[in-house]
Amino acid sequence: MKIKLSPRETIISLTALLVALYFIFDFFLYSPKLKEQSSLKTGISSLDQKLQETTAFLTGGTQVAADISRLEKKLSFYEEKFSTRESFVQFLEQLALQCQKLNMEIISLKPTEDQTVTADATHAQYRQVSIDIQLHSDFHTMVRFMRAMEQLPIFTIVNQLEIRRDEKMPVVTCHLVLKTLIS
Repeated sequence: MKIKLSPRETIISLTALLVALYFIFDFFLYSPKLKEQSSLKTGISSLDQKLQETTAFLTGGTQVAADISRLEKKLSFYEEKFSTRESFVQFLEQLALQCQKLNMEIISLKPTEDQTVTADATHAQYRQVSIDIQLHSDFHTMVRFMRAMEQLPIFTIVNQLEIRRDEKMPVVTCHLVLKTLIS
């Protein structure tokens, strides 16, 4: 039994068959692949964001490590500059030797212990010592002496400086108070 379809019916049935094939293709192949592709794009973007965060963290971590290293070097520099009793004696000897080299006359040299300072991080205790010095010299020699103070091996702060000139002589009198820490 052969069914003869009119041309109009043939076109409608072929169109219906094509629409059914499209929906089957879309339902079983295209839509699942599209969903899979979308989920992969989302996963890739989240991994990319995590990678950027990790890179930023590592960059910050190396910066923190560099900062810590720099601060440790600075701390070790200051620990070397804080004197012990033995190096304080050497410091006073170097101070006297510097005055002798520059032909400066030491009128008085008086070290006095001011207070005890505790470092919070290491719980180390340091004693703050003031050194009261009075010197006689000409002004240019005094300037060279102050420059030489920067080269001393112990961390020293000039707390007070008073220079007086005698009207009758070319000599100046310098009153100098230095502060340092002793462990």
